[in-house]
Amino acid sequence: QSALAVLVRILPDALTGKAWGEAAKAMAYRALLEGQRGEPEGDGRIRLLQGELATAPAEVRPVLEGILGHWYWEYFQRNRWRFNTRTATATAPGEDFTTWDSARLLAETERHFLAALAGRDVLRASPIGAWNDLLVPGTIPDRRRPTLYDFLVREALKFYSAGEHADPKPE
Repeated sequence: QSALAVLVRILPDALTGKAWGEAAKAMAYRALLEGQRGEPEGDGRIRLLQGELATAPAEVRPVLEGILGHWYWEYFQRNRWRFNTRTATATAPGEDFTTWDSARLLAETERHFLAALAGRDVLRASPIGAWNDLLVPGTIPDRRRPTLYDFLVREALKFYSAGEHADPKPE
């Protein structure tokens, strides 16, 4: 509760000051913390981040799309055993992603990674250092991923290189 109270104060200041990394971090953490309160599996974070995405400034949306793609992928990986027993239905799947089959869930994951990369020129103009408030420093130096676009491409490649999206049928 105390962390949520702090995030509620941080977000307006970050948006006003155009501290996009800090704003994205506050939005994602708020969805994460509120989602954990409501649903023990953490599924609520996806629903809440979708709500944040709908009202987020354009500068923050690509990062939130990437985070949402990651969260869908993590949800799939944690619940793979459930998806392997499901088959596609004749009717279109509803809004509740917890009832989807693996093909639908992986397609949604891919859709968010592609949406994250959609504004290529804008993302290439955003230096990765401007997002230090959000990103945890890793072992890859900034010169290897100098822009936000380079960072998001690497994140999407992790999903694609796992090979799960190619054949979501059970083994």
